[in-house]
Amino acid sequence: MSDLNLPTCGSWAASAIEAGKGRTEAALLSADPLQPALNVMIKIRPNTHIFGLTMNSGCDCSSSCGCSSSAPAAGEESYLAHATSAGEAGAAAAGSAAGKGIRTMPGTGKGMGVIGKSENGSILLKKPEILAPAGSLQHLYMACDYGADAVYAGIPRWSLRVRGNGFTRDDFEKGINYAHSLGKKFFAVLNVIPHVRRSGSFVPALDEVAALKPDAFIMADPGLIDQALERHPDIPVHLSVQANTVNPGTVRFWQKLGVKRCILARELSLTEIEMIRNECPDMELEVFVHGALCIAVSGRCLISGMLARRDANVGTCNNACRWNYRVKDLHLEDAATVQRITGMRAPADINPLDLRDAPALCSEIEETSRRQGEWMPMEEDEHGSYLMNSKDLCALPVIKRLMEIGIESLKIEGRSRSPFYSGGMSRAYRLAVDSLAQGGEIPQESWDIVNSIPARGYTTAMLEPANAANEMQDYETNAPAPGQWQVVGQIERQENGRIYIKVKNRFTSTSGLMVYTPQGPVTLQGSTMLDKHDKPCEVAPGDGYYVSLACDQQLDLRTAVLLRDDRAW
Repeated sequence: MSDLNLPTCGSWAASAIEAGKGRTEAALLSADPLQPALNVMIKIRPNTHIFGLTMNSGCDCSSSCGCSSSAPAAGEESYLAHATSAGEAGAAAAGSAAGKGIRTMPGTGKGMGVIGKSENGSILLKKPEILAPAGSLQHLYMACDYGADAVYAGIPRWSLRVRGNGFTRDDFEKGINYAHSLGKKFFAVLNVIPHVRRSGSFVPALDEVAALKPDAFIMADPGLIDQALERHPDIPVHLSVQANTVNPGTVRFWQKLGVKRCILARELSLTEIEMIRNECPDMELEVFVHGALCIAVSGRCLISGMLARRDANVGTCNNACRWNYRVKDLHLEDAATVQRITGMRAPADINPLDLRDAPALCSEIEETSRRQGEWMPMEEDEHGSYLMNSKDLCALPVIKRLMEIGIESLKIEGRSRSPFYSGGMSRAYRLAVDSLAQGGEIPQESWDIVNSIPARGYTTAMLEPANAANEMQDYETNAPAPGQWQVVGQIERQENGRIYIKVKNRFTSTSGLMVYTPQGPVTLQGSTMLDKHDKPCEVAPGDGYYVSLACDQQLDLRTAVLLRDDRAW
C-alpha cells in the first residue's frame, strides 16, 4: 500500500480480504451506485474502534453517519473502503458557486438568531459580527474598510503567528484607534500556551497591550487567563479555539470564571453548535467560517515541533502536515527487520517466505520532498493518522443555519494571508450576512470572491460531518490553487484620469483588469496602458516595471487593489 488516505467518519462499506500478496486489500464499494467509490483504504484490526465504527458490533457513531460494516474473522485484519456520495458533500467547490458544485444548506426558520418575518414572509435574522484577520496594519485597514465589524491581531511573541506578523506596538495603537474611529472593535490575540521559562515575561507584555485599550483579549492558557482577569477586569477575555471547547459544560465553566465569549472548536458539527447555543443562551459564541484548517485538534499539533523543533503552540508552526508523505508496511521478512522494530534478535531459523503474508508489524512514513529516504515509524490509533493536508474551510453554504442558531461572531482565519484576502473575505461575508438577514440569498459577488482568491479547495469540514473524505482532504498537492484573481500591481498614485502602477505580476493590454474597492470592482481597459515614458505598450512583464492605466473613478489608494481577472480570458 503506497498511499494511505485517512477519511473521517462517513458512510462505510465492508471489505474483502484477499490473501497471498503480503498484505490485505479492500474492494472499493460505493454506497451510491450513481457515485464513484473513493480511493481511500485503511487497515483495521479486530476489536478496534475507528472513526465511530466498532468493527465487531457495527456502527455506534454519534454523528448518525450511516456506517455499515462486517466484522473480520477472529485474528484477521481487514481494510475498509470509505465510500460515500460525493453529491452529498457540503464542500464549496471551484468554479462559479451559484449552482456549480456547491450545495447550500436551506435554513430551518428556527433558532435563537431568528428575530421575525418581513411583510412578504421572509425570515429575518440577527446579524452576527464579522471578525476578520489582521496580520499587519494594512490588513486591518483592508478588513475594516471592506466590511468587517471587528479585527483580531497579535504581537509575535504572544500570539500564534510569529511568521508573517507585521505588527509593532505603534501599529497596534494606530490599528486600535482606526478601528474605534469607525465604530469597529479590535481584539488582541494572546493565545500562546507558553512553557515555564517563557511564562514569566507575560505580565509586562499583558500590561503594555492593555494600556492600548483593545476591546478584548483572545486567550487559551488558563494561567494567563487568570492573570488577565485579575489585572485587567475591564477588558473582556474571549476563550481561544486552542482551548478546544466542545460541550456546554465547558462553556459554563469558563463563564463562571469570567470569560465573556467562547470560540468553539472546529471539530463541532452544526447540530452540536446548536445544542451548545440552546444550553448556554447568555454566553457569546464565536465560530470559524473561513480559512485554513489545522489537521490537529484545534491546532494542538506536535508534528512541526517533532520534525523541525518549531512549536505550533507558540506560533512557529511550519505546516509539516502539508508536506508530501508516503507510507509502507513492514513485515517480519528478515532478522535485521525484526531486531530494528522489536529490539529483539529473531530466531535463527526464520523463513521470510513463510511470513510474507503475515500482518504487518507496523508502518513507516517518508516525507519525500525534504527527507527522502528517511523513514519514520508511524502508528494508527482509533482516530487514524494526523499527517494530512486539509482543504480550506468555507462555511458560506451553511452560513444561514449559523445565523439562525444565533452565533454572535463569524470568524475568518488568515492573519498570514495577503491584505487583499482580509479585505475580500470581509466583503464576501458582509454581503452574505446583510442579504440573509433581510430574507434574501447569498449574492453572486460573495461566491465570486471566495472562488477567485487562492485556496486549497473548499470544504464545510466538521460543520457537516457526513462529508466524504475527499471533500475534506487534498491528497494530491499541498499547494493552494492559484485562484482566478491575481494581484498584479500596487497603485502608487492617481492623477489626470490615470493610475500609476508598480507592477508585481505580468499582465498585457488584452488582460481582464479591474481595481477592487470596498464598494466592489471597477473595470479597467488594458488597451489604455502606457509605459513609464507615457508611450503605449502591450505588456507589463512583472516586478520592476512601471505602467499607467486610464481610470476616471476616484480611488482610495490605501485599499484599492489592482487585479488580473483570469475567468474570462
